[in-house]
Amino acid sequence: MRFAVVAIAVIALTQIAHAGSWSFSWTCAGSCAPGQLDVRGNEIGFPDERSCESARSQKVQDINSPGSAGSTTECVDSDPGTPGSRGSIGSAARAARLVRAFFSVDGGRGYEATYEGGRTARGAHQLGTQIELMFGRDEIGLGIELGMRRDAGTPPVAGASADPMLLVDLGFGLGSSPFALYTGPRVEVRPDFGAFYVWANRIGCNRCTVNLLDPQPVEPNQGNTFRLRGGLVLYWGASKENGVALDALVQFGTLGDIEMGADEPTSVELRPPRLLFRLSYVRRPRD
Repeated sequence: MRFAVVAIAVIALTQIAHAGSWSFSWTCAGSCAPGQLDVRGNEIGFPDERSCESARSQKVQDINSPGSAGSTTECVDSDPGTPGSRGSIGSAARAARLVRAFFSVDGGRGYEATYEGGRTARGAHQLGTQIELMFGRDEIGLGIELGMRRDAGTPPVAGASADPMLLVDLGFGLGSSPFALYTGPRVEVRPDFGAFYVWANRIGCNRCTVNLLDPQPVEPNQGNTFRLRGGLVLYWGASKENGVALDALVQFGTLGDIEMGADEPTSVELRPPRLLFRLSYVRRPRD
């Protein structure tokens, strides 16, 4: 079942497509409108929001050159259809494309462990790295992430020292950066949200192996978790292709099940830390 979910997600990533005709309007007065009160125009036919915002930023600079003063509207996913506008009229269909790439580090408290008998312990800290790729559009896209993290771990027996854990995460989900909170000539600030299914896998776990001669519940070596994230991205530069993001990650799920009636009972249940904080370098490719 798990591999079926992975396969479906990969196929979806290769099939996603979008259509749109992004546009904005502008007004300029002064030396840009000799003999007139002002001049107005519409710029249309952009295939996506990013290319529209890039053109709008350039237009803002052009119509606010010495002797001129102007303004623009926000980019919208529609076609005003007025005469004299630039670009082709209609929608442009596109195959799946990379819209954002996150190269991240995150950290917080470690996994919480619940052992037989009700004893609980929590890892003192956790540190992870991730690569997350979003495909589709800024407003909505499909994402895939691959991460590795080191958890301080918990003592398997009361009074013993903590045993660190090393985990590899593979995740699939949805992401959205729906609008710009602020757009300037060289700076843009956007919110960014995501919801991911994450398959967590422990590696190098000696206590996760079943002894066939004396089978007993062992520690879990994998499990299904879920992750919600939300934060802000600051892009900079004339093209606004590079940015930095700060996110909060909220996690759910369990690795293992200590209930005696479980299909595959384990000696401990592991719950990921509920809250982590993530810092990312973001690459937003331009077409």
